[in-house]
Amino acid sequence: MTNEGDAAVDALIDAYEHDHRLTRTLDYSRPWQIDRTPVPVSVAAKSILNHILLPGLVDRTTPAELRAWWAKHRSENPLLRSY
Repeated sequence: MTNEGDAAVDALIDAYEHDHRLTRTLDYSRPWQIDRTPVPVSVAAKSILNHILLPGLVDRTTPAELRAWWAKHRSENPLLRSY
């Protein structure tokens, strides 16, 4: 989805807000520990949104705020959005 860029943002915001299914990806705190935690789709969507949009923007906004920000800035050039 990262390669799709702006076209994927609306679907990713929906997944970030509503999709609580688990992916097949496992998270772990240290490589040598045996404890593994499944990663929810919403966490994966949040990570991808951070790559497509401004780094850190997703971490400090709610999905509703993010949707409003995207509606305002979607037509801007990706480079201009970073300023």
